[in-house]
Amino acid sequence: MKETEFKLKENQLKMKKKFELRMKNLKEEELKIKEKELDLKILFKDTTGMTDTQLQECEISCNLIREKHRIM
Repeated sequence: MKETEFKLKENQLKMKKKFELRMKNLKEEELKIKEKELDLKILFKDTTGMTDTQLQECEISCNLIREKHRIM
């Protein structure tokens, strides 16, 4: 393989690795956003029809979410 071909191949591999790393980071960010959306759904859930047990469980969940996101 000629030196220029080798450098081209090497450059392609570097670009591929950068792309894969960027995609991985984007997927992680997407998962974080989805997790926050789910947490917000729990925080703003309508509790009017819940039993006492469900209300207690919801309160525990909400407290954990508030603590996790430092919402007080």
